[in-house]
Amino acid sequence: MSLTVVAVRRSEPSDLSQFGITVKQRNESPTYTAEDGVVWKSACLIYVWDDGRMTVVVLTALTERELGVVYGLAEDVFSAGVAKCKYEKWTRLRKTNRRRIGGYRVHYYVRADDADPHKKWMSAAMGDEPEKLLSTLKESVDTEVSEQDRGTVQH
Repeated sequence: MSLTVVAVRRSEPSDLSQFGITVKQRNESPTYTAEDGVVWKSACLIYVWDDGRMTVVVLTALTERELGVVYGLAEDVFSAGVAKCKYEKWTRLRKTNRRRIGGYRVHYYVRADDADPHKKWMSAAMGDEPEKLLSTLKESVDTEVSEQDRGTVQH
């Protein structure tokens, strides 16, 4: 899995509401991954619809810093528009009978906070066999996100 790391300005939820961005909460445990010694935590799904709407689905287990990063990322995506979705090759959602409007979707990760217990556990164990650790972690964590979404773009 390759990472695309981007620095974003932290933002507040009120900043998103002024742009008309819908923020939803998902009560789900985050998934973790590691690359080059950095532990990443699943943070959100961002949907950009063809009619101009944007929806951010945020996991409830995020810290305040991680939420600020997600909100800043959503602001950046909003300002870039559909061009960013096409450039970064987000997953295309086709128009169907159940989904009247097509759009794009991506799953973003944030760098896990130092106080996160999963980060401490992964960091301690990564010195020996990081690939073995990741495979056992992936087996133990039940996730609803497809492998295609997990590898698209990470932050």
